[in-house]
Amino acid sequence: MLSKSKLLNHIQELQQLIADNSLQSVQNAIHHLKQIRSNLEFDKLNVYVLSADVALAESFRQRFNSYPALDSIYQLQVQELTKSEVGELKATSSAFLILQEQPETTRHYALSTKPILTVGRQPGCDFHIPDHYIRVSGQHLEIHFCSGSDRTSAHEWHVRNSDCCRNGTYINGERLTETRILKSGDRVVLGDRYPGAQSPELLFEHSIALEKIESESLSLEYFKGCIVFLVTDSKELSAEEIAVLELACSAPPTHVFLVTFPEQTIEAVSELQQSSTPVELEILCQQMTLLNSKQITERKIQNAVLQTITWISSVEEMLLAHQASIAQQIEETEKQRSQSRVREKSEDKSALLKQIFEQRSSLSEIVDAALEQSKQDLLDDSLVSSILHRLSDVIDNMEAQVIKHENKKFLKLAVKNCECNVNDYLMQFCEEELLDWAEAEWERICWQYGNGGVEGLIARSQTLLESTSKTSGQYFAPSICQKIDMQSVFRVSLRKVLDRVEYHPTSILSFSIKKIRSSVFQVMSILFLLSFLGLSRGSFIRSVNKQITSSNLLIFLALGVIFWLLCKLYKSYQNDKKAEIHKTSDKIRLDLKSYYQKTVKSRFAEKLARILKATFKEEMNRFERELRLYLEAAESQVKQSPVDRCNPERYKEYKEQSKKLEAKLKSLYTIRERVQRMLGK
Repeated sequence: MLSKSKLLNHIQELQQLIADNSLQSVQNAIHHLKQIRSNLEFDKLNVYVLSADVALAESFRQRFNSYPALDSIYQLQVQELTKSEVGELKATSSAFLILQEQPETTRHYALSTKPILTVGRQPGCDFHIPDHYIRVSGQHLEIHFCSGSDRTSAHEWHVRNSDCCRNGTYINGERLTETRILKSGDRVVLGDRYPGAQSPELLFEHSIALEKIESESLSLEYFKGCIVFLVTDSKELSAEEIAVLELACSAPPTHVFLVTFPEQTIEAVSELQQSSTPVELEILCQQMTLLNSKQITERKIQNAVLQTITWISSVEEMLLAHQASIAQQIEETEKQRSQSRVREKSEDKSALLKQIFEQRSSLSEIVDAALEQSKQDLLDDSLVSSILHRLSDVIDNMEAQVIKHENKKFLKLAVKNCECNVNDYLMQFCEEELLDWAEAEWERICWQYGNGGVEGLIARSQTLLESTSKTSGQYFAPSICQKIDMQSVFRVSLRKVLDRVEYHPTSILSFSIKKIRSSVFQVMSILFLLSFLGLSRGSFIRSVNKQITSSNLLIFLALGVIFWLLCKLYKSYQNDKKAEIHKTSDKIRLDLKSYYQKTVKSRFAEKLARILKATFKEEMNRFERELRLYLEAAESQVKQSPVDRCNPERYKEYKEQSKKLEAKLKSLYTIRERVQRMLGK
């Protein structure tokens, strides 16, 4: 609901809220708020005449003032339309690369808007690095300038390694591999992960500020909801004049009339597409005189509300820019305070190192014991999961085959459902099983043994370092070797065990003769027994033969017995042949087991265990080396950082200013909400 008294109170609250701010842009806002208050107290309704040509605008005003009835209701104000009305704010930025060589020597390299800036030891580089930094290439780094997308966006600088860069670049401890955007506070080390006597560190500082564009004319937002006459001398409109016509679509709608000289035609604009309706000035003036005092008052309050909201948004941008500047100052001060804390805690570094090295020694003992136990379990053939037991099962499952080669028979072992050579198959089996074991052990070394393995040791060390040094703990991030080349262990030429032997099977004739011979001895024994019993006389045998030959049944029975004996003889021959094949193949299996189990034990498993131990030892040495480099870099950073730059009183002042700005913004949002509520938003 529109209320003049409420709006005046809100404007007064807004003036009191920003009255203590000494910024020129804020004082300008206070001046315009006072002007809005005075317009509310004024009886007439403001009508604005905008034109790029002030003379044309004055000519139209004189003609408009020729109608006396309007003079008591409306007050015409002429405003010059300039390009500065299109934008209000612009972003300004200053960026530097700071090289701190010694505590008393600092170099500032200002980043310009040049498309490409070069950094290196060559004299022709834009930023020349001293020659004693030998790890820096002649042309080491390229800095590419990228302008903001609009006037309120800050500039950016992208960095990438030059083609001639040899030792690489590290930003905040991370290796630069592609193009990267520089952010304020980034630490760029040339030639190494950590700064040192041969690798300089460049600190990137980037400050951004939003500045008000000085202009005597107002923003177009000021005219929303008002009656506006746009006076021009041509149908061809400029970008600023089109922006004025676009006010016709604002809410509440702005009454925009396009006045064209010298024809002096007037068109009422209703849409963005510049569709308009011709209007005669006399008829327009008559319609404008129909407004009563209540309608004029409501229109004045409505215009004042819109103008107040516009200036509230402008003040908000100014306060936010000021708040961002204060926040940057607080961040810099906190960095300085953190550096002071680093200096205060530098005497605890020896105790810290001792604690980390104790954890390292404990992890080494745990890994050695666990690796030795795992190797013993791998080679213990009494365990089902051991490689020796699985290797024995694989050999036992091979089938014996009789093959012919060059008119000779051979007995060989073959893998079921596989045509490859037995030695190649067993070699591949051992390689896969042992590599799986070694990779699993390396993963346990990296992430499991001793409460997190090597990664756990790194994480605990980072926590300890960050508790001592808040400023540079993030730089300590050594990476462990993710994969080890262990296949070279198996790239050797080993002798191959014979998987076949010449086979001479016994013929069925020889086997039959042997069996008949043994049977003859048995028959002779039986005849001897019969003769002893008196049953071997010729008369007895002749009577038996006569009985057999005289009966067909007995003849068939005798033939059946003979056939049964022959079948039994053949079956005995087959069993004897299988037993001979099994005996010969068992000898081949025994040779294969003996050779490959011995090879796995004495060669492959032992070498893989040595590789794992050696790699783990290298990782621990690299961990210790990078830890010492980190501590040296942190100590150098503490020595080079200024001691007396941190002012506690100034830091307290910044914090208080930040709290006040936060409270002001909160109150500003409350006032804006109340003012917007008057429009029913």
